[in-house]
Amino acid sequence: WIAGLAFGMSCSIKIWPMLLAPVLVLYLPVFRQRFSFSAAALATFLVGGLPVVADAPVLVATHVFMYPSLLGHWGLSRIIPLTGSQALWLLYAKHGRLIMIGALAAATLLLHWKSKAGLMVRIGVVASLFLVVTPGFGIQYLTWLLPWLTFLEPEAMLIYIICTSVFMFHVY
Repeated sequence: WIAGLAFGMSCSIKIWPMLLAPVLVLYLPVFRQRFSFSAAALATFLVGGLPVVADAPVLVATHVFMYPSLLGHWGLSRIIPLTGSQALWLLYAKHGRLIMIGALAAATLLLHWKSKAGLMVRIGVVASLFLVVTPGFGIQYLTWLLPWLTFLEPEAMLIYIICTSVFMFHVY
């Protein structure tokens, strides 16, 4: 329940950790732990967000859950136009969030059923997949992988830092 409390607080600050909730819940070995984690996270998230949601529910719905990030700037949304398929681009532009959620759900279930990887690897895979399939992009997304850099060799870490720095320089 303590982990759920911390997770609920993190979701009150940024909404993106909710995408990792299925990975965390499925990693727990027994139903009781899954329930305790989920209940504590949900209660903390609801209590933490209640003052803002009660004051401006439409603002929260539009600016948190429907955040309009930059389409076509990164990942598949950057690559699909290069194929020349206007139909594929329009499909992804319109339904990209659903495609992303489906891909993350499939990866989470596959990791749960077929992988013996540790929790950090599972979270890193799902977070990385999010960056590839997200239809929009915000430059802050690059910081979401920073905790997993500690699991890399120094050379790989340096490559990531250099590449993201060059990309940020290009964007700004």
